[in-house]
Amino acid sequence: MTPQTPRTTAAHTHRVRASERPWPAAALKLLVVGTLALCTSPAAAQTQPTRSPASVHATPPRAAAPKPAPLRVDVEIDPTAYALGGHSLHVGIAWRSLRLDLGAFAMDVPEMFHGNAGFDAAFSGYGAKLQFFVLRPQSGLFVGAEVAVARTVVRKRNTQLGAQFQQLNLGGQ
Repeated sequence: MTPQTPRTTAAHTHRVRASERPWPAAALKLLVVGTLALCTSPAAAQTQPTRSPASVHATPPRAAAPKPAPLRVDVEIDPTAYALGGHSLHVGIAWRSLRLDLGAFAMDVPEMFHGNAGFDAAFSGYGAKLQFFVLRPQSGLFVGAEVAVARTVVRKRNTQLGAQFQQLNLGGQ
């Protein structure tokens, strides 16, 4: 289920770098700004009241059990992508038993992985995952679905030959 649209392009004679693509930088900036906005809340700025000296030795009132946060945000990066000339940033937003993951990624693929001597390969894309935790909120067994759009570029070194493939990836988790 991954339709591909091949397109032959005139390649530059230099190596394709994931960092040379203009759109991932804008996508990363949007993800970072959005995450910082979600993580900043007025409740975090509130301080606890101080006790007067007379009440220091008094028995504190029983605290109610803490309620789970109604909305939780997490951030994930993959250092391997950065080491291979790319990037990877995923922001997860969780609520009760649901989690939505939005991400952008790119990487230059080393020749030892693609196995084609004399060629450079790189990919970049973005995607979303929706996960449902079956037994407990945000813990244990989950099922989900994912969708991603990825672009792969392959070029023959020291020539003007290259190809680009756009893919839509659909999957289950």
